[in-house]
Amino acid sequence: MLRLSLLIEETKATQQTGDLKMQAVFTYSGIALLPVLLVIRVLKTAENSIGYSINNTARQVLWLPTTAEMKYKAKPAIETFFVRLGDGLAAATVVFVVELRLLTTSSALLLNIGLTVLWLLIAGVVIREHQRLAGRASG
Repeated sequence: MLRLSLLIEETKATQQTGDLKMQAVFTYSGIALLPVLLVIRVLKTAENSIGYSINNTARQVLWLPTTAEMKYKAKPAIETFFVRLGDGLAAATVVFVVELRLLTTSSALLLNIGLTVLWLLIAGVVIREHQRLAGRASG
């Protein structure tokens, strides 16, 4: 817990969200360049470990500078509808790639890298907005 509070204080946990996206870009690029099962296993294990330990905390920290009204109205919508929508889109991608074989393995990895870069850009917008709200709340 102490380590977590230091992480939040020193790096402003919103930056961790961008770091997670960069980790995903690195992981899928590594898999695309060297599609060996051992490499895939090591990279995905590292990505999932980092994601689990930091991602949940970073998502909760994003809500700190918001008003109570924003939390009560937007948070349930985001945590239900949008998270499930993302899960559904991920499942649809897997169906298209695996079941329907619409993409080769290399193409699927390139698609995943592209989606991760898009995710990174969206995270940048969220981080800037969070910093704006945090500045307004403290000042």
